Amino acid sequence: MVDQVGNTIQLDSISDDTLFEQFNLRLIEDECGIEELRDLIRKIFYELDESLSKVFRLSLGDRYLLPSAIFENGYGNGNTEVHNKAVEMYINSLVISESDYTKWINFADFNKLYNDFFSLIDQATKHYIEFLTYMRNNIPLKIQIMNGWENSNEVISDDSKVAGLITISIISFCSALDIAGRMSEFIHLIDPETSNSDIYLEKLNRTYFADLKKTPLKGYVEDKIFNALIKLRNDLVHNTGILEFERNCYIGFATPCVNENKLAYFYIPFRDIDDRGEAIKLHGRRFFNSQENDIDVFLSDVIKTMKLFVGDFQSYVLRELNTKSLVTN
Repeated sequence: MVDQVGNTIQLDSISDDTLFEQFNLRLIEDECGIEELRDLIRKIFYELDESLSKVFRLSLGDRYLLPSAIFENGYGNGNTEVHNKAVEMYINSLVISESDYTKWINFADFNKLYNDFFSLIDQATKHYIEFLTYMRNNIPLKIQIMNGWENSNEVISDDSKVAGLITISIISFCSALDIAGRMSEFIHLIDPETSNSDIYLEKLNRTYFADLKKTPLKGYVEDKIFNALIKLRNDLVHNTGILEFERNCYIGFATPCVNENKLAYFYIPFRDIDDRGEAIKLHGRRFFNSQENDIDVFLSDVIKTMKLFVGDFQSYVLRELNTKSLVTN
């Protein structure tokens, strides 16, 4: 086997450790970027609670007197009958008034939406890292297979696990964006005059990321990366998008050479897209890859764009809540 500049390579003489050291150095960079994204989301939790308590005129210290079922938002053990009996007991014992109970429900519902927003992004990034790690760990095996093939620098394989990890990551990112749209609509519904009688979550329509067009965040709705992400999610869920990844997993060695190091690599092509993030189509076909896009790089771009979005989204949420609290108080 030879590399791109004609040097002969003995694949069986290269250790796994050497391959791992040389392969995909951007993995470490991406992990650092991901942790920065997680920290950005975590740091707002307390500030969010403070702003919500002011809007609903609640004391945060009182939350520890309330049944945990309120803050579990329907998750956990028990059923609706148990939940209703617990709430009735607390109201009858004068621990909490019925109007304050409704306010705490609204508080908990909005808090839960933000927690889900965080959890979905966290899940998406974890599966992205697992995808990169899994592919890296599979390179030595694939190269051993190539060892038995004369003049073979690259192998293509089917891999359902890779396709699954990519799919979960993409769907989780998109679900987080849709929850951001729901949070924006929730804030719009908050009214100081009705916060002690209406449960806003029951009034939420089916709201999606695209509904942020009505807010200062509309630029993200039109963003090329986010638009391509959502279109891909739709294909993964409703069409055959998952086959793009499952059937097109390329693993090779020694191309290209960087600083005289012969690198192992994996490559999963991502569809050609236009300036709006739409898949380029011809005669009903939409899986062209002449742009040599890489799904690894695309998901890295998603994370970078998500970091920008999260920062702006948090500022928007806190600004809107603070405006509501001024009206309340």
